[in-house]
Amino acid sequence: MVPLIKFHQLNRDAILGRVRAALQTGDTHDALAEFVASVDWSAVTEGGSIGRLLGEVELLNDSYIEGEIPFARYLGELQALIERNEPVPVAD
Repeated sequence: MVPLIKFHQLNRDAILGRVRAALQTGDTHDALAEFVASVDWSAVTEGGSIGRLLGEVELLNDSYIEGEIPFARYLGELQALIERNEPVPVAD
């Protein structure tokens, strides 16, 4: 059994890191399903941007698992999610 991750311990980089790792290992949908299921939301009243990002990951994963989107689109959408949520470098 996977240990629970307290929602308040998550940040954007942690979520994007899990998505990147899942893409690199090739065990994408299983790894992301396990990650999303391991988040403990019990003390959360408002998820904010972290809740929305986690929800996007879950929605994409569920859409693929349920056959609503093909694998290539799933991978592309996960990569796009990473790109949309990475910090924009500030020029000096």
